[in-house]
Amino acid sequence: MKIIHIDIPHSLTTTIKPFDFDTAAYLNNLDIAYDSIDINIEFWQFLLNKIESSLNIEEDIFYPKICPTSIRELNYTVEKIHTSLHIPLSAFGFSFDEHLVYSIAGIQKLCETFNGFETINEFIQLRLSSILQNEKIPTIISLGIDSNQALGFAAIFATALRRLLPTQVKIGIGKHSYENFSLSFWSDQLDKSQALSSIFDFIIYHEEYFKQSLVKLCGVSDEQVQCALTQANNYGEQNIDTRTTVYKTLIQQSHYQAFWNIRPEKLVYLMPLSRNKCYWKRCTFCVQINKHIADRFYSESSEIKIALATIQAIYDLGIRHIIFNDEAATPKNVSELCQFLEDKNIHDLQWTVRIIADANFGDSLIAQMAKLGCREVLFGLETVLPTTAQQMGKVSASASQEEVMSLLSRFGHQGIGIFLNLIYAFPTESDADFSTSFQFYQKAKVQIPGITVQFNKFALFYKSKIFQSPEQYGVTIIHEQPNFDLQLVFNYIDKFGRQYSEPPNQQYLLESLEMNESELDEVDQNFLETLFQINYASFGFIHKCQTNQNLMRHVLPNC
Repeated sequence: MKIIHIDIPHSLTTTIKPFDFDTAAYLNNLDIAYDSIDINIEFWQFLLNKIESSLNIEEDIFYPKICPTSIRELNYTVEKIHTSLHIPLSAFGFSFDEHLVYSIAGIQKLCETFNGFETINEFIQLRLSSILQNEKIPTIISLGIDSNQALGFAAIFATALRRLLPTQVKIGIGKHSYENFSLSFWSDQLDKSQALSSIFDFIIYHEEYFKQSLVKLCGVSDEQVQCALTQANNYGEQNIDTRTTVYKTLIQQSHYQAFWNIRPEKLVYLMPLSRNKCYWKRCTFCVQINKHIADRFYSESSEIKIALATIQAIYDLGIRHIIFNDEAATPKNVSELCQFLEDKNIHDLQWTVRIIADANFGDSLIAQMAKLGCREVLFGLETVLPTTAQQMGKVSASASQEEVMSLLSRFGHQGIGIFLNLIYAFPTESDADFSTSFQFYQKAKVQIPGITVQFNKFALFYKSKIFQSPEQYGVTIIHEQPNFDLQLVFNYIDKFGRQYSEPPNQQYLLESLEMNESELDEVDQNFLETLFQINYASFGFIHKCQTNQNLMRHVLPNC
Protein backbone atom coordinates (compact mmCIF):
# COMPACT_ATOMS: atom_id res chain seq x y z
CA MET A 1 0.00 0.00 0.00
CA LYS A 2 1.04 3.59 -0.59
CA ILE A 3 0.01 6.89 0.99
CA ILE A 4 0.94 10.27 -0.43
CA HIS A 5 0.54 13.55 1.43
CA ILE A 6 0.36 16.70 -0.71
CA ASP A 7 0.74 20.15 0.84
CA ILE A 8 -1.29 22.18 -1.61
CA PRO A 9 -0.37 25.64 -2.98
CA HIS A 10 -0.58 28.69 -0.75
CA SER A 11 1.26 32.03 -0.53
CA LEU A 12 4.27 33.18 -2.52
CA THR A 13 7.12 31.79 -0.46
CA THR A 14 9.92 29.28 -0.75
CA THR A 15 9.32 28.00 2.75
CA ILE A 16 8.50 24.31 2.47
CA LYS A 17 6.27 22.25 4.73
CA PRO A 18 8.11 19.45 6.53
CA PHE A 19 8.44 15.82 5.58
CA ASP A 20 6.70 13.81 8.32
CA PHE A 21 9.52 11.45 9.27
CA ASP A 22 7.67 10.20 12.32
CA THR A 23 4.68 9.06 10.27
CA ALA A 24 6.88 7.66 7.50
CA ALA A 25 8.83 5.52 9.98
CA TYR A 26 5.64 4.31 11.68
CA LEU A 27 3.98 3.32 8.39
CA ASN A 28 7.17 1.67 7.19
CA ASN A 29 6.77 -0.83 10.04
CA LEU A 30 3.43 -1.78 8.48
CA ASP A 31 4.88 -2.09 4.97
CA ILE A 32 3.01 1.05 3.92
CA ALA A 33 5.01 3.46 1.76
CA TYR A 34 4.61 7.10 2.80
CA ASP A 35 5.43 9.84 0.32
CA SER A 36 5.14 13.58 0.89
CA ILE A 37 5.44 16.61 -1.38
CA ASP A 38 4.93 20.36 -1.06
CA ILE A 39 3.82 21.56 -4.49
CA ASN A 40 3.66 25.28 -3.69
CA ILE A 41 6.81 26.48 -5.49
CA GLU A 42 6.17 24.16 -8.41
CA PHE A 43 2.61 25.45 -8.78
CA TRP A 44 3.59 29.12 -8.66
CA GLN A 45 6.32 28.60 -11.29
CA PHE A 46 3.91 26.58 -13.44
CA LEU A 47 1.42 29.46 -13.45
CA LEU A 48 4.13 32.04 -14.19
CA ASN A 49 5.30 29.96 -17.13
CA LYS A 50 1.74 29.29 -18.24
CA ILE A 51 1.11 32.95 -18.99
CA GLU A 52 4.57 33.30 -20.54
CA SER A 53 6.04 35.45 -17.82
CA SER A 54 9.80 35.96 -17.83
CA LEU A 55 9.82 35.74 -14.04
CA ASN A 56 11.70 32.88 -12.43
CA ILE A 57 11.11 32.44 -8.69
CA GLU A 58 14.70 31.49 -7.93
CA GLU A 59 16.43 34.04 -10.12
CA ASP A 60 14.14 37.07 -9.89
CA ILE A 61 12.66 37.11 -6.40
CA PHE A 62 15.86 36.56 -4.45
CA TYR A 63 18.30 39.20 -3.31
CA PRO A 64 20.08 40.95 -4.96
CA LYS A 65 17.81 40.75 -8.03
CA ILE A 66 14.58 41.58 -6.24
CA CYS A 67 13.72 45.18 -7.05
CA PRO A 68 10.71 47.41 -7.78
CA THR A 69 10.71 46.29 -11.41
CA SER A 70 10.47 42.59 -10.56
CA ILE A 71 7.70 43.23 -8.01
CA ARG A 72 5.70 45.27 -10.51
CA GLU A 73 6.12 42.51 -13.08
CA LEU A 74 5.04 39.97 -10.48
CA ASN A 75 1.90 41.99 -9.68
CA TYR A 76 1.09 42.27 -13.38
CA THR A 77 1.63 38.53 -13.80
CA VAL A 78 -0.56 37.62 -10.83
CA GLU A 79 -3.36 39.79 -12.17
CA LYS A 80 -3.03 38.03 -15.52
CA ILE A 81 -3.22 34.64 -13.76
CA HIS A 82 -6.45 35.81 -12.22
CA THR A 83 -8.04 37.14 -15.39
CA SER A 84 -6.66 34.71 -18.00
CA LEU A 85 -6.53 31.45 -16.07
CA HIS A 86 -9.47 32.20 -13.72
CA ILE A 87 -7.42 31.42 -10.62
CA PRO A 88 -7.86 34.10 -7.93
CA LEU A 89 -4.35 34.38 -6.56
CA SER A 90 -2.29 36.98 -4.74
CA ALA A 91 1.11 36.92 -3.08
CA PHE A 92 -0.74 36.00 0.12
CA GLY A 93 -2.37 32.97 -1.52
CA PHE A 94 -5.81 32.29 -2.92
CA SER A 95 -8.43 35.01 -2.65
CA PHE A 96 -11.80 33.40 -3.16
CA ASP A 97 -14.88 35.30 -2.08
CA GLU A 98 -15.37 35.01 1.68
CA HIS A 99 -18.95 33.85 1.15
CA LEU A 100 -17.53 30.74 -0.51
CA VAL A 101 -14.73 29.77 1.85
CA TYR A 102 -16.29 30.74 5.18
CA SER A 103 -19.22 28.38 4.83
CA ILE A 104 -19.60 24.66 4.21
CA ALA A 105 -22.22 25.28 1.55
CA GLY A 106 -19.93 27.83 -0.07
CA ILE A 107 -17.08 25.31 -0.42
CA GLN A 108 -19.44 22.96 -2.21
CA LYS A 109 -20.65 25.76 -4.48
CA LEU A 110 -17.05 26.75 -5.25
CA CYS A 111 -16.36 23.34 -6.76
CA GLU A 112 -19.46 23.63 -8.92
CA THR A 113 -18.68 27.12 -10.25
CA PHE A 114 -14.87 27.24 -10.47
CA ASN A 115 -13.72 28.21 -13.97
CA GLY A 116 -10.05 27.27 -13.73
CA PHE A 117 -10.32 23.47 -13.77
CA GLU A 118 -8.56 23.27 -17.13
CA THR A 119 -5.39 24.79 -15.66
CA ILE A 120 -5.55 22.62 -12.52
CA ASN A 121 -6.03 19.50 -14.62
CA GLU A 122 -3.05 20.46 -16.77
CA PHE A 123 -0.84 20.94 -13.71
CA ILE A 124 -1.85 17.57 -12.30
CA GLN A 125 -1.23 15.83 -15.63
CA LEU A 126 2.15 17.46 -16.19
CA ARG A 127 3.60 17.36 -12.69
CA LEU A 128 1.71 14.80 -10.61
CA SER A 129 0.49 12.02 -12.88
CA SER A 130 3.91 10.31 -12.87
CA ILE A 131 3.75 9.74 -9.10
CA LEU A 132 -0.01 9.19 -8.88
CA GLN A 133 -0.46 6.84 -11.83
CA ASN A 134 2.69 4.74 -11.76
CA GLU A 135 2.78 1.02 -11.03
CA LYS A 136 1.84 1.71 -7.40
CA ILE A 137 -1.26 3.91 -7.34
CA PRO A 138 -1.74 5.42 -3.87
CA THR A 139 -4.37 3.95 -1.59
CA ILE A 140 -4.81 7.29 0.14
CA ILE A 141 -4.09 10.89 -0.81
CA SER A 142 -3.90 13.24 2.15
CA LEU A 143 -4.01 16.99 1.51
CA GLY A 144 -2.43 19.64 3.70
CA ILE A 145 -4.00 23.10 4.03
CA ASP A 146 -3.33 26.22 6.10
CA SER A 147 -6.40 28.49 5.80
CA ASN A 148 -10.04 28.79 4.76
CA GLN A 149 -8.81 29.89 1.34
CA ALA A 150 -6.62 26.80 1.06
CA LEU A 151 -9.59 24.63 2.06
CA GLY A 152 -11.46 26.07 -0.90
CA PHE A 153 -8.63 25.22 -3.26
CA ALA A 154 -8.22 21.77 -1.67
CA ALA A 155 -11.84 21.03 -2.58
CA ILE A 156 -11.14 22.08 -6.18
CA PHE A 157 -7.91 20.09 -6.23
CA ALA A 158 -9.59 16.97 -4.83
CA THR A 159 -12.33 17.28 -7.45
CA ALA A 160 -9.70 17.45 -10.19
CA LEU A 161 -7.79 14.47 -8.76
CA ARG A 162 -10.91 12.32 -8.88
CA ARG A 163 -11.06 12.76 -12.64
CA LEU A 164 -7.59 11.23 -12.90
CA LEU A 165 -7.60 8.43 -10.32
CA PRO A 166 -9.54 5.20 -9.79
CA THR A 167 -12.64 5.54 -7.62
CA GLN A 168 -11.15 3.38 -4.84
CA VAL A 169 -8.43 5.97 -4.06
CA LYS A 170 -9.44 7.84 -0.90
CA ILE A 171 -8.82 11.59 -0.98
CA GLY A 172 -9.18 13.79 2.08
CA ILE A 173 -7.75 16.41 4.43
CA GLY A 174 -4.99 15.02 6.62
CA LYS A 175 -3.21 18.14 7.93
CA HIS A 176 -4.75 21.53 8.57
CA SER A 177 -3.39 22.94 11.84
CA TYR A 178 -1.42 26.03 10.91
CA GLU A 179 -1.02 29.15 13.04
CA ASN A 180 -4.54 30.21 14.14
CA PHE A 181 -6.30 27.90 11.69
CA SER A 182 -7.52 24.35 12.28
CA LEU A 183 -10.47 22.37 11.00
CA SER A 184 -10.76 20.84 14.47
CA PHE A 185 -12.51 24.08 15.53
CA TRP A 186 -15.44 23.19 13.25
CA SER A 187 -15.46 19.40 13.55
CA ASP A 188 -19.03 19.34 14.91
CA GLN A 189 -20.39 21.50 12.08
CA LEU A 190 -18.55 19.54 9.42
CA ASP A 191 -19.61 16.16 10.81
CA LYS A 192 -23.22 17.22 11.19
CA SER A 193 -23.45 18.77 7.74
CA GLN A 194 -21.72 16.00 5.75
CA ALA A 195 -21.83 18.48 2.85
CA LEU A 196 -18.15 18.00 2.09
CA SER A 197 -18.38 14.20 2.01
CA SER A 198 -19.04 14.39 -1.72
CA ILE A 199 -15.65 16.09 -2.08
CA PHE A 200 -13.50 14.49 0.63
CA ASP A 201 -13.54 10.87 1.74
CA PHE A 202 -12.13 11.80 5.13
CA ILE A 203 -11.04 14.69 7.33
CA ILE A 204 -8.59 13.91 10.13
CA TYR A 205 -9.62 16.49 12.71
CA HIS A 206 -6.90 15.84 15.27
CA GLU A 207 -3.44 15.77 13.73
CA GLU A 208 -2.07 13.99 16.77
CA TYR A 209 -3.87 10.94 15.35
CA PHE A 210 -2.68 11.53 11.79
CA LYS A 211 -0.65 8.35 11.36
CA GLN A 212 -3.12 6.13 13.24
CA SER A 213 -6.02 7.51 11.18
CA LEU A 214 -4.18 6.78 7.95
CA VAL A 215 -3.60 3.21 9.07
CA LYS A 216 -7.31 2.71 9.82
CA LEU A 217 -8.20 4.14 6.41
CA CYS A 218 -5.90 1.50 4.90
CA GLY A 219 -7.92 -1.23 6.63
CA VAL A 220 -5.03 -2.51 8.73
CA SER A 221 -6.08 -4.82 11.57
CA ASP A 222 -5.92 -3.74 15.23
CA GLU A 223 -3.34 -6.47 15.87
CA GLN A 224 -1.03 -5.07 13.19
CA VAL A 225 -1.53 -1.55 14.50
CA GLN A 226 -0.58 -2.64 18.00
CA CYS A 227 2.50 -4.37 16.68
CA ALA A 228 3.53 -1.22 14.80
CA LEU A 229 2.97 0.88 17.93
CA THR A 230 5.26 -1.43 19.88
CA GLN A 231 7.90 -1.11 17.21
CA ALA A 232 7.43 2.66 17.20
CA ASN A 233 7.87 2.79 20.97
CA ASN A 234 11.06 0.78 20.68
CA TYR A 235 12.13 3.05 17.87
CA GLY A 236 11.46 5.99 20.18
CA GLU A 237 14.35 4.84 22.35
CA GLN A 238 16.81 4.89 19.46
CA ASN A 239 19.54 7.49 19.51
CA ILE A 240 19.58 10.45 17.16
CA ASP A 241 22.21 9.02 14.81
CA THR A 242 20.19 5.83 14.27
CA ARG A 243 17.06 7.87 13.65
CA THR A 244 18.92 10.06 11.17
CA THR A 245 20.00 7.03 9.15
CA VAL A 246 16.38 5.83 8.98
CA TYR A 247 15.13 9.31 8.08
CA LYS A 248 17.62 9.74 5.25
CA THR A 249 16.54 6.43 3.72
CA LEU A 250 12.86 7.36 3.98
CA ILE A 251 13.22 10.76 2.37
CA GLN A 252 15.39 9.38 -0.44
CA GLN A 253 12.64 6.89 -1.24
CA SER A 254 10.10 9.72 -1.53
CA HIS A 255 9.50 12.40 -4.17
CA TYR A 256 9.90 15.18 -1.60
CA GLN A 257 13.00 16.75 -3.18
CA ALA A 258 11.61 16.50 -6.72
CA PHE A 259 9.22 19.40 -6.05
CA TRP A 260 11.66 21.87 -4.51
CA ASN A 261 12.22 23.51 -7.91
CA ILE A 262 15.05 25.69 -6.58
CA ARG A 263 18.42 25.03 -4.98
CA PRO A 264 18.15 23.78 -1.38
CA GLU A 265 20.21 26.64 0.04
CA LYS A 266 17.44 28.99 -1.12
CA LEU A 267 14.71 27.07 0.66
CA VAL A 268 13.46 27.59 4.20
CA TYR A 269 12.32 24.47 6.04
CA LEU A 270 9.38 24.90 8.43
CA MET A 271 9.31 22.62 11.48
CA PRO A 272 8.76 22.58 15.25
CA LEU A 273 11.13 21.43 17.95
CA SER A 274 8.05 19.95 19.61
CA ARG A 275 4.56 19.32 18.25
CA ASN A 276 3.03 19.76 21.70
CA LYS A 277 0.93 22.70 22.84
CA CYS A 278 2.60 25.97 23.83
CA TYR A 279 4.09 25.47 27.29
CA TRP A 280 2.53 28.71 28.58
CA LYS A 281 -0.98 28.08 27.10
CA ARG A 282 -2.78 30.81 29.06
CA CYS A 283 -3.16 33.67 26.57
CA THR A 284 -6.82 34.68 26.44
CA PHE A 285 -6.70 35.90 22.82
CA CYS A 286 -4.93 32.80 21.49
CA VAL A 287 -6.83 30.12 19.61
CA GLN A 288 -3.78 28.01 18.69
CA ILE A 289 -3.82 26.30 22.07
CA ASN A 290 -7.31 24.97 21.34
CA LYS A 291 -6.31 22.97 18.26
CA HIS A 292 -4.48 20.41 20.42
CA ILE A 293 -6.21 17.50 22.11
CA ALA A 294 -3.84 17.49 25.10
CA ASP A 295 -1.17 19.66 26.68
CA ARG A 296 1.47 16.99 26.18
CA PHE A 297 0.22 14.42 23.70
CA TYR A 298 3.76 13.54 22.61
CA SER A 299 6.71 12.55 24.75
CA GLU A 300 8.94 15.62 24.96
CA SER A 301 12.07 13.49 25.04
CA SER A 302 11.02 11.80 21.79
CA GLU A 303 9.98 15.10 20.21
CA ILE A 304 13.40 16.68 20.52
CA LYS A 305 15.03 13.51 19.16
CA ILE A 306 12.68 13.59 16.16
CA ALA A 307 13.50 17.27 15.61
CA LEU A 308 17.28 16.87 15.85
CA ALA A 309 17.35 13.81 13.58
CA THR A 310 15.19 15.75 11.11
CA ILE A 311 17.61 18.68 11.17
CA GLN A 312 20.54 16.41 10.40
CA ALA A 313 18.66 14.62 7.60
CA ILE A 314 17.58 17.80 5.81
CA TYR A 315 20.92 19.51 6.44
CA ASP A 316 22.59 16.64 4.60
CA LEU A 317 20.25 17.37 1.68
CA GLY A 318 21.53 20.94 1.50
CA ILE A 319 18.94 22.88 3.53
CA ARG A 320 20.58 25.81 5.33
CA HIS A 321 17.61 27.85 6.63
CA ILE A 322 15.00 26.71 9.17
CA ILE A 323 12.03 28.43 10.78
CA PHE A 324 11.14 26.67 14.03
CA ASN A 325 7.40 27.30 14.26
CA ASP A 326 6.65 26.10 17.80
CA GLU A 327 3.96 28.29 19.29
CA ALA A 328 6.62 29.06 21.91
CA ALA A 329 9.90 27.13 22.01
CA THR A 330 11.06 26.14 25.46
CA PRO A 331 14.50 27.27 26.67
CA LYS A 332 15.28 23.57 27.29
CA ASN A 333 14.59 22.56 23.69
CA VAL A 334 16.52 25.53 22.31
CA SER A 335 19.43 24.59 24.56
CA GLU A 336 19.35 20.99 23.28
CA LEU A 337 19.23 22.27 19.71
CA CYS A 338 22.30 24.42 20.27
CA GLN A 339 24.20 21.58 21.93
CA PHE A 340 23.36 19.28 19.02
CA LEU A 341 24.58 21.82 16.45
CA GLU A 342 27.76 22.27 18.47
CA ASP A 343 28.38 18.53 18.79
CA LYS A 344 27.78 17.97 15.06
CA ASN A 345 29.92 20.97 14.13
CA ILE A 346 27.03 22.53 12.21
CA HIS A 347 27.89 26.22 12.06
CA ASP A 348 26.35 27.30 8.74
CA LEU A 349 22.70 26.63 9.55
CA GLN A 350 20.65 29.81 9.96
CA TRP A 351 17.41 29.73 11.90
CA THR A 352 14.72 31.66 13.70
CA VAL A 353 12.52 30.66 16.62
CA ARG A 354 9.45 31.95 18.45
CA ILE A 355 9.76 32.69 22.14
CA ILE A 356 7.90 34.41 24.97
CA ALA A 357 9.23 36.62 27.77
CA ASP A 358 10.77 33.70 29.64
CA ALA A 359 13.54 34.58 32.08
CA ASN A 360 15.15 31.16 31.54
CA PHE A 361 16.70 32.44 28.31
CA GLY A 362 19.91 33.30 30.13
CA ASP A 363 23.01 35.03 28.81
CA SER A 364 24.94 31.84 28.11
CA LEU A 365 22.08 30.30 26.12
CA ILE A 366 21.54 33.49 24.11
CA ALA A 367 25.26 33.66 23.31
CA GLN A 368 25.18 30.03 22.20
CA MET A 369 22.13 30.71 20.00
CA ALA A 370 23.95 33.57 18.28
CA LYS A 371 27.08 31.49 17.76
CA LEU A 372 25.16 28.59 16.26
CA GLY A 373 23.07 30.38 13.67
CA CYS A 374 20.05 32.00 15.33
CA ARG A 375 19.45 35.08 13.19
CA GLU A 376 16.17 36.27 14.66
CA VAL A 377 13.70 35.58 17.45
CA LEU A 378 9.98 36.21 16.99
CA PHE A 379 9.09 37.66 20.35
CA GLY A 380 5.42 37.54 21.39
CA LEU A 381 5.45 40.35 23.94
CA GLU A 382 2.07 41.92 22.97
CA THR A 383 2.11 44.58 25.74
CA VAL A 384 4.24 46.08 28.52
CA LEU A 385 1.29 47.35 30.54
CA PRO A 386 0.84 44.96 33.54
CA THR A 387 -2.97 45.35 33.70
CA THR A 388 -3.31 44.50 30.00
CA ALA A 389 -0.80 41.66 30.24
CA GLN A 390 -2.90 40.22 33.04
CA GLN A 391 -6.08 40.45 30.93
CA MET A 392 -4.18 38.85 28.05
CA GLY A 393 -2.89 36.06 30.29
CA LYS A 394 0.71 36.84 29.35
CA VAL A 395 3.76 35.46 31.12
CA SER A 396 5.12 39.02 31.26
CA ALA A 397 2.31 40.28 33.55
CA SER A 398 4.69 40.57 36.51
CA ALA A 399 7.70 41.83 34.55
CA SER A 400 8.69 45.48 34.60
CA GLN A 401 9.52 47.43 31.46
CA GLU A 402 13.14 47.49 32.56
CA GLU A 403 13.22 43.69 32.86
CA VAL A 404 11.65 43.21 29.42
CA MET A 405 14.05 45.74 27.87
CA SER A 406 16.96 43.92 29.49
CA LEU A 407 15.82 40.57 28.04
CA LEU A 408 15.43 42.03 24.55
CA SER A 409 18.80 43.76 24.82
CA ARG A 410 20.54 40.50 25.66
CA PHE A 411 19.41 39.11 22.31
CA GLY A 412 20.00 42.27 20.29
CA HIS A 413 23.50 42.89 21.57
CA GLN A 414 24.47 39.33 20.67
CA GLY A 415 23.60 40.09 17.05
CA ILE A 416 20.24 38.25 17.08
CA GLY A 417 17.49 40.22 15.38
CA ILE A 418 14.23 40.73 17.26
CA PHE A 419 10.85 40.67 15.57
CA LEU A 420 8.60 42.12 18.26
CA ASN A 421 4.84 41.55 18.24
CA LEU A 422 2.60 44.08 20.00
CA ILE A 423 -1.22 44.08 20.07
CA TYR A 424 -3.21 47.31 19.99
CA ALA A 425 -6.97 47.86 20.44
CA PHE A 426 -7.13 45.04 22.97
CA PRO A 427 -10.74 45.26 24.23
CA THR A 428 -9.87 46.08 27.85
CA GLU A 429 -7.19 48.66 26.99
CA SER A 430 -7.83 52.21 25.80
CA ASP A 431 -5.92 53.72 22.90
CA ALA A 432 -4.26 56.09 25.36
CA ASP A 433 -3.05 53.20 27.53
CA PHE A 434 -1.57 51.42 24.53
CA SER A 435 0.72 54.41 24.05
CA THR A 436 2.80 52.93 26.90
CA SER A 437 3.69 49.94 24.73
CA PHE A 438 4.19 52.16 21.69
CA GLN A 439 6.61 54.39 23.59
CA PHE A 440 8.38 51.29 24.89
CA TYR A 441 9.13 50.27 21.32
CA GLN A 442 10.36 53.77 20.48
CA LYS A 443 12.93 53.41 23.25
CA ALA A 444 13.77 49.84 22.29
CA LYS A 445 14.56 50.63 18.65
CA VAL A 446 17.06 53.27 19.80
CA GLN A 447 18.74 51.03 22.36
CA ILE A 448 18.65 47.63 20.66
CA PRO A 449 20.22 46.88 17.27
CA GLY A 450 18.29 44.77 14.77
CA ILE A 451 14.81 45.18 16.26
CA THR A 452 11.67 45.42 14.11
CA VAL A 453 8.04 45.48 15.17
CA GLN A 454 4.67 44.21 14.04
CA PHE A 455 1.74 46.13 15.49
CA ASN A 456 -1.20 43.73 15.25
CA LYS A 457 -4.72 44.97 15.71
CA PHE A 458 -6.55 42.71 18.15
CA ALA A 459 -8.45 39.97 16.36
CA LEU A 460 -11.28 38.00 17.94
CA PHE A 461 -10.66 34.37 17.02
CA TYR A 462 -13.32 31.70 17.16
CA LYS A 463 -13.07 29.54 20.31
CA SER A 464 -10.47 31.72 22.01
CA LYS A 465 -11.11 32.39 25.69
CA ILE A 466 -12.32 35.91 24.91
CA PHE A 467 -14.68 34.61 22.22
CA GLN A 468 -16.14 32.08 24.65
CA SER A 469 -16.63 34.68 27.43
CA PRO A 470 -16.89 38.02 25.59
CA GLU A 471 -18.82 39.78 28.36
CA GLN A 472 -15.86 39.43 30.73
CA TYR A 473 -13.78 41.56 28.36
CA GLY A 474 -16.43 44.11 27.39
CA VAL A 475 -16.84 42.60 23.93
CA THR A 476 -20.03 42.32 21.89
CA ILE A 477 -19.67 39.93 18.97
CA ILE A 478 -21.15 41.12 15.69
CA HIS A 479 -22.47 38.17 13.70
CA GLU A 480 -22.60 39.82 10.30
CA GLN A 481 -23.02 36.60 8.31
CA PRO A 482 -25.09 33.98 10.18
CA ASN A 483 -24.38 31.38 7.47
CA PHE A 484 -20.60 31.64 7.93
CA ASP A 485 -20.25 28.32 9.75
CA LEU A 486 -16.49 28.21 9.03
CA GLN A 487 -15.73 31.77 10.17
CA LEU A 488 -12.44 32.15 12.05
CA VAL A 489 -12.20 35.87 12.87
CA PHE A 490 -15.24 37.85 14.05
CA ASN A 491 -16.09 41.51 14.01
CA TYR A 492 -16.96 42.98 17.42
CA ILE A 493 -17.49 46.21 19.27
CA ASP A 494 -15.66 46.78 22.55
CA LYS A 495 -16.41 49.04 25.48
CA PHE A 496 -14.51 51.89 23.80
CA GLY A 497 -16.72 51.65 20.70
CA ARG A 498 -13.97 50.18 18.51
CA GLN A 499 -14.68 47.57 15.85
CA TYR A 500 -12.36 45.10 14.18
CA SER A 501 -13.70 46.14 10.77
CA GLU A 502 -12.31 49.67 11.19
CA PRO A 503 -9.12 50.48 9.22
CA PRO A 504 -5.80 49.81 10.99
CA ASN A 505 -4.12 52.62 12.89
CA GLN A 506 -2.03 54.52 10.33
CA GLN A 507 0.75 55.38 12.78
CA TYR A 508 1.21 51.77 13.83
CA LEU A 509 0.97 50.56 10.25
CA LEU A 510 3.78 52.91 9.19
CA GLU A 511 5.93 51.76 12.08
CA SER A 512 5.40 48.10 11.17
CA LEU A 513 6.26 48.84 7.53
CA GLU A 514 9.26 50.98 8.53
CA MET A 515 7.91 53.75 6.31
CA ASN A 516 6.93 57.38 6.66
CA GLU A 517 3.67 58.83 5.42
CA SER A 518 5.11 60.33 2.23
CA GLU A 519 6.67 56.99 1.27
CA LEU A 520 3.36 55.22 1.82
CA ASP A 521 1.52 57.78 -0.32
CA GLU A 522 3.90 57.21 -3.21
CA VAL A 523 3.71 53.41 -3.25
CA ASP A 524 0.99 51.51 -5.08
CA GLN A 525 -1.09 49.43 -2.66
CA ASN A 526 -0.68 46.19 -4.64
CA PHE A 527 3.08 46.75 -4.80
CA LEU A 528 3.23 47.32 -1.06
CA GLU A 529 1.15 44.25 -0.22
CA THR A 530 3.31 42.01 -2.41
CA LEU A 531 6.52 43.43 -0.95
CA PHE A 532 5.14 42.98 2.57
CA GLN A 533 4.40 39.29 1.90
CA ILE A 534 7.80 38.66 0.34
CA ASN A 535 9.56 40.51 3.15
CA TYR A 536 8.02 38.29 5.81
CA ALA A 537 8.27 35.10 3.78
CA SER A 538 11.38 33.06 3.11
CA PHE A 539 12.80 35.64 0.69
CA GLY A 540 12.91 38.24 3.46
CA PHE A 541 14.39 35.86 6.02
CA ILE A 542 17.19 34.78 3.69
CA HIS A 543 17.86 38.42 2.74
CA LYS A 544 18.14 39.28 6.42
CA CYS A 545 20.53 36.37 7.00
CA GLN A 546 22.73 37.54 4.13
CA THR A 547 22.72 41.28 4.81
CA ASN A 548 21.36 41.81 8.34
CA GLN A 549 18.92 44.25 6.72
CA ASN A 550 15.17 44.40 6.25
CA LEU A 551 14.25 43.57 2.64
CA MET A 552 11.64 46.36 2.54
CA ARG A 553 14.33 48.95 3.22
CA HIS A 554 16.37 47.47 0.37
CA VAL A 555 13.54 47.82 -2.14
CA LEU A 556 11.47 50.84 -1.08
CA PRO A 557 14.08 53.62 -1.54
CA ASN A 558 14.32 52.72 -5.22
CA CYS A 559 10.62 52.45 -5.98
